[in-house]
Amino acid sequence: MLADYIIFDIPPTKIRALNQWILHRSSIQAITFPSAHVAASMAASLVLLAFVPWVGLVFTWLALSIAVAAVVGGYHYAGDVLLAVLIVVVVFLGLHWLW
Repeated sequence: MLADYIIFDIPPTKIRALNQWILHRSSIQAITFPSAHVAASMAASLVLLAFVPWVGLVFTWLALSIAVAAVVGGYHYAGDVLLAVLIVVVVFLGLHWLW
């Protein structure tokens, strides 16, 4: 989690405590740039949009939820998330253009 990240007041729930317990024991304790979770979920949603649009829409909503949660939860900066989305869109459009 980002050091001294106090922009969002996240209530101390049991789920949040479990999340923190897991993160402190299994996380590499580093912020990645760009966000791999956002990139992977967004890439999957774009591929699904191309082949099965209605499923792709559901996955796009989930990918955007992951992106927002990564920032709101303090796991990534907005720039990490935006760059991940930008890279995925550029690569997807580039490959789509080549094919």
